[in-house]
Amino acid sequence: MLNIIKCALEEFLDKINTGNSNMTEEDQIDTIRLFSRLLDKDERMSKIKACEYLDISRSKFDSLVSDGFIPKGRKDDGFKELSWSKFDLDLYKIKYHE
Repeated sequence: MLNIIKCALEEFLDKINTGNSNMTEEDQIDTIRLFSRLLDKDERMSKIKACEYLDISRSKFDSLVSDGFIPKGRKDDGFKELSWSKFDLDLYKIKYHE
């Protein structure tokens, strides 16, 4: 089974390298989401860690959440406060910060 996955990924990478992937932005985001979940298992961060990760202040972070650029945090096991997924923070960095 892993060999099938490996072959599919190699074919996918070849298409990207040759510029023939024909991926929309939505397809790209879905692909990032898939790999992020597989590799990071949806790593969660506190607000303080998220601010450090994005290199922004807490007030700027609150503004970005309020304006909808970053999704609202959620309450998870192991966190006393709200937490944010690394994937959502990476999406912000890709779309707006770079």
